[in-house]
Amino acid sequence: MTGAAFHVYVLHCQALDRHYVGQTGNVDERLRFHIDKSTPYTAQADDWQLIFLERVATRKDAMALEKRIKRAKSRLAMARYIADDRNLVKAALPIAEALALEVRQNRR
Repeated sequence: MTGAAFHVYVLHCQALDRHYVGQTGNVDERLRFHIDKSTPYTAQADDWQLIFLERVATRKDAMALEKRIKRAKSRLAMARYIADDRNLVKAALPIAEALALEVRQNRR
């Protein structure tokens, strides 16, 4: 999941039926932040899953993509992002599993 400067990601919570969209320069650190419930929005539930992750070259690109996704309020638009070939997540993963996968891949 790494190898580029920045990532845009989307988490989904089934219990709340909500999405969280963010961008980061360090996927491991950011997922740990969510697991530790350091973000009030994601601290509301325990079943957040990583459903979208896209690499981008710059923070500017990451912020622009994050903004586009946040503006696309419909479920259909979100489904298009998730189905896009640029999405590095091929199946929804609980964030703890996504973090474990990320750590394993970084050790190679």
